[in-house]
Amino acid sequence: LTNGTFGAFGLIGNGKQNSATNTYSTAINGLNNISSGKWGFVGNGNSNYTNNLYSTIINGQNNLASEVCSFIGNGTGNTVSGSGSFIGNGSFNTATNTYSTVINGNNNLTTNKYSTVINGINNSATNIYSTIINGQNNLAFGAKSLIGNGHNNLAYGVKSFIGNGCFNSATGYYSVIIGGQSNQSNSLYSFIGNGASNSAINTYSTVIN
Repeated sequence: LTNGTFGAFGLIGNGKQNSATNTYSTAINGLNNISSGKWGFVGNGNSNYTNNLYSTIINGQNNLASEVCSFIGNGTGNTVSGSGSFIGNGSFNTATNTYSTVINGNNNLTTNKYSTVINGINNSATNIYSTIINGQNNLAFGAKSLIGNGHNNLAYGVKSFIGNGCFNSATGYYSVIIGGQSNQSNSLYSFIGNGASNSAINTYSTVIN
């Protein structure tokens, strides 16, 4: 089975059925990889596809890097479609906006500028600078919101924070929930430390436990 180079100064190092179809595009090794962006790069793996300027995939399978300077390190079925977006590893993760990042995990999603998911499963960071460190089924919806861990937590308010726990909701600006379950911190600077089914609904309202 043959490799094909169709771009000026395109390079294929080894492998089978790899293609480098644009100027200075490169496919080093692997099977069925396509490097079709100018200065695009595929290092290894199977059925990876880079199709924009400086888009890069190091390894893995069925990954897609489709925007300028987008990068995938490894994994399966990952997609980076934002300029400068980054996925380190994992499976079926998606980074769709400028400098959006998924480091690892499964089925994680970052959709806004500088949004980040470090690890976990089915986490979504959907606003500018929103961040999820770990956990499952968490949503950081507010700008600069942060979720540390846990599952099924929602950080909706601007600069809202949830440390851990499950089914917690921080919807007010600067609202905070440290841990617990089914807690609601719904107002400006409201705070819940721990416990279950607590509500902090007024400005500066506090529930310790």
